[in-house]
Amino acid sequence: MGKLSLFWLVVPAVILIETALEKTRIKDGELVLTSTKTRKQENNFEDVLAKKQKVLGKFQEIINAASYAPLPPSDGLVKKISKLAVMRKENNFA
Repeated sequence: MGKLSLFWLVVPAVILIETALEKTRIKDGELVLTSTKTRKQENNFEDVLAKKQKVLGKFQEIINAASYAPLPPSDGLVKKISKLAVMRKENNFA
């Protein structure tokens, strides 16, 4: 069995992770991974490691999505938008 602590993540990311995964797999802020795929504990451990890599990939996608902040528009873009807005007002009033 492997455990992964979720306490280091920002709250929005934790909420997204908790909703993306089954609630029963997160206990006291830790993700619990288990496997009963085979009868050998050694093989089950390998299965858990594979699951862990897959889950970590999902977590990274969720964290990236939750922490994405678009860049502010450039000065040139702001000027262009302002110019278009003025032109639109002039056309609407004409």
